[in-house]
Amino acid sequence: MSNVLALLQEEALRQREPHGEQVRYAALSYCWGGKQVVQTTSQTIVRHRTRINFQDLPQTIKDAVIVTENLGLDHLWVDALCIIQDDEGDQACEVDLMGHVYENAEVTIAASRAEGVQEGLLQDLTPWGCNKRDWVFKMHYRDLTDQISPIIIAPKLFQRPVDYLSKRAWTFQERLLSRRILDYSSTCVHWTCQSHNDCDRRGGKCTVYEFKKDTKISRGMLYCNESVTTGTWHTLVDEFSKRSLTLPEDRLPAIGGIAERFGLQSEDRYLAGIWQSHLPLGLLWIVDRSVRWSPQPQASAYVAPSWSWASTNRAINGRVFVYHGISQVDIVRINVKAPEKGVTYGKVVYGSLTLRGFVTPVDWKLPSETERHSDGKISGIPSIGIYRDGAETSLLAGGITTIRVYLLVIVVRDDVDLNVTGLILRQLPNQTYSRMGVFHVPYCPAHQNTYRYLARGLLNSNKEEVTIV
Repeated sequence: MSNVLALLQEEALRQREPHGEQVRYAALSYCWGGKQVVQTTSQTIVRHRTRINFQDLPQTIKDAVIVTENLGLDHLWVDALCIIQDDEGDQACEVDLMGHVYENAEVTIAASRAEGVQEGLLQDLTPWGCNKRDWVFKMHYRDLTDQISPIIIAPKLFQRPVDYLSKRAWTFQERLLSRRILDYSSTCVHWTCQSHNDCDRRGGKCTVYEFKKDTKISRGMLYCNESVTTGTWHTLVDEFSKRSLTLPEDRLPAIGGIAERFGLQSEDRYLAGIWQSHLPLGLLWIVDRSVRWSPQPQASAYVAPSWSWASTNRAINGRVFVYHGISQVDIVRINVKAPEKGVTYGKVVYGSLTLRGFVTPVDWKLPSETERHSDGKISGIPSIGIYRDGAETSLLAGGITTIRVYLLVIVVRDDVDLNVTGLILRQLPNQTYSRMGVFHVPYCPAHQNTYRYLARGLLNSNKEEVTIV
């Protein structure tokens, strides 16, 4: 069990280690919103194990303490105070336990309304819609039939409430693993447990929007006592990948608790975000360019091998090419290394995947900065579909416009006609390869001879062994 905060009677709390004791506690799910003024470090740990003054806490944690006490609990878990923030060893250990923290909590207090820890969660609720009545006014206009009619002008009359937690990657597994959630939004207090949902608007009525749930993703998916399917896993991963991280190197740890829960139900091997039973189809994820994206900070450490979806900080779609086809590759070797022995679902420090299959060398003309919505062209093969990962931007910055790449056929679908999908690889100096994207040769009735000829050409190329890192 991780450290928790014991609530003291004299308006204070202290950090304590349960030492095997079964402790009933609440867990806080919130947005930091920047550097924490009050946190446990190697300099404050001794003091925090004696006393943390309530008045020194930021508002969201203060409010969480009040809620915890009113629920009849006397322990609270808050990451900034229960994890030693400048101790890499303690952080690594606690991150591995993060899934268990939320899974075993009596209740998770979710501060959805707060963009930062200073904002709190117990403020008055705001009616959903326009609360700026002074801005609402009536005017008259003449319509096309020359009739004069009154209209009401109001700014963003039905603006939806902002849920800050839904934008953060870490909170994805916090919500999914929690048994009970008390969620404080700006318009409503939600209660969610394994059998019931309810909403308190302090005398008002819940709207359809506030009560709507994403039926594709539920906690029950994690406890079905079955091996995770490719579709189920990518339903989760695709949604998770849309969320933001302060530290890009947390991409795998932030979903590690969910992966561990699935791992307990099967003997499948987890490989830097992809299940071994999902190979080779699990390699055919693509960057989802339909999702609005803001530039993210560059990782300061290794995140994942290029064949894993975790290697990109963009939203991904792993279900486009998940179909029943015939694999065209043999898996020769898999090598994934974690920073510490026994760590299966967290960070990795190296990953390689050796495949044997049909490989075709081609030249890829990269899209220029003005061709933002283009994926470039493969020389001599104008009708091939390209889905680039974005790794080529560093090459363009260096003035490179055309590169030699290798098309590795992964799967063929032949229930209609030849339909070929595979990886675009770039050779590295050490004779290994890095993934650059996905290619696809579709079935097109209008040009079936052209596409069939192209597909067969790829399947008649040399079979080679490639190691992707």
